[in-house]
Amino acid sequence: MFEYRIIKLPDLSFFQQIYREWIQRGFHGEMSYLEKTAEWRFKLPEFTKSILMARLFYDDIEVVESSKDRIILAKYAVREDYHQTLKDMISRVVNNLETRWKSLQFKIFVDSSPHPEKPMGYFSGFGFFGLSSVLIDPYYGSYFNLGGAFLSLDLGENYPVLNDNFCAKCN
Repeated sequence: MFEYRIIKLPDLSFFQQIYREWIQRGFHGEMSYLEKTAEWRFKLPEFTKSILMARLFYDDIEVVESSKDRIILAKYAVREDYHQTLKDMISRVVNNLETRWKSLQFKIFVDSSPHPEKPMGYFSGFGFFGLSSVLIDPYYGSYFNLGGAFLSLDLGENYPVLNDNFCAKCN
């Protein structure tokens, strides 16, 4: 299942501050590139007026019981590479938008550049942040990959966000 929403530009300053503190506490370990690109991660392309956020669900795969001679893969890794699949789906949506708005500029991202996909997914109403910082949909869980496109036209809407922390309430 594929779903997308076009959102107004969200205020990402709270998430940027959390990321800075995470870096300052050394939680990035030996991944020095995370510190070097910390400020750049929250800079959107200058032309951005709205953001198309998309998610591709992968909870439709049956899990096989493990055994000594059988390797178990993560559900998202069982099918074609989600990076390309999600990028193709987003491209089709953007191409449809281009037919209506000829002046549209865009930049698609699916783990291809260090943009804050989870906070933007949060502002799309795709879920709340679990205790492990994973974006969780109350119905579908965390079985989806995120991607999107920065758009040069203001086509966005405000979506309700899930502010309530549902974690530890599901039992």
